[in-house]
Amino acid sequence: MGDYRELEVWQKARKLSTHVFRKTEPYPLKARVLVEQMQRAALSVASNVAEAHGRHTSRDRIHFLVIARGSLAELEMQTLVSGDLGHLSPRQTEIIVSATHQLARQLNALIRHYRSQVRHPQQPTTNNRQPIPA
Repeated sequence: MGDYRELEVWQKARKLSTHVFRKTEPYPLKARVLVEQMQRAALSVASNVAEAHGRHTSRDRIHFLVIARGSLAELEMQTLVSGDLGHLSPRQTEIIVSATHQLARQLNALIRHYRSQVRHPQQPTTNNRQPIPA
């Protein structure tokens, strides 16, 4: 199976997580709730990619990759609010949002890969190979 740390998507998620922690460190105390949410969402992406990699079935892997994708959407929204409030510069906002979009594309590719491995039960067919109506 290999090590999750070798996955490019995990490496980028880890880098994004570190970036978010560094950029949110100087936020004012009154923005603490937003900081904590952004940090949790960023950590969740890399954590769920790692957890997906440690699972044994494609269905389980998909489940955790979808959670990671949801955390990316949360982080994007929170980043936009941070920019709106002036806690992040427009450039920093764009850097983080762009990173979330890139990671989402990579997660979508992994999800598609694992979905292609999931075997769906075949419906019974008649002699002319058409599904039998239920």
